[in-house]
Amino acid sequence: MNFYVKIDWIDYLNSGRYDQGSDYMRYVDGNNIDRYDALGVLCQLFIDKHSHNISNADWWDFYDYIEKKAHYNLQDKFKNIEEVSDEEVIQMTKDGENDIYKYYKGINPHKKPYFFYDETMYLPKVVCDWAELSKDPFIMGKRMTSSHDIFNLSFEDISKAIDKEL
Repeated sequence: MNFYVKIDWIDYLNSGRYDQGSDYMRYVDGNNIDRYDALGVLCQLFIDKHSHNISNADWWDFYDYIEKKAHYNLQDKFKNIEEVSDEEVIQMTKDGENDIYKYYKGINPHKKPYFFYDETMYLPKVVCDWAELSKDPFIMGKRMTSSHDIFNLSFEDISKAIDKEL
């Protein structure tokens, strides 16, 4: 792992600015609180370091992301249409037989997950390349996507393992 990214990531995890969550890199819970897992904190670090020179380096909330995908897929399907109506997008995002809906059916919309470069759980390639990590690195013999979800590791525990093992 890139040494400088590691130091900043550990600082971010221990800063107290991020409420810890599980299942997704970032989501809004039922109490309207933004929550992050450790990989989400790393993505936020990437955003903070690169948002000035990468135009799409930001989170997309679940419904905006689905709407964006629906617009893209409809425009791709109907190449002669200049603009897709909102009604078509709404139908596409709510239609149970729709490919987009099927693809994202496993996502829990009650947690209102955010997407970052088409990912909700794993590090996107752009972050992997920058941090010199795999999309789901191992710490303490466990995948980071499950370190809090299954093993209830705190950000403090995770940051200690990152410092020692990555």
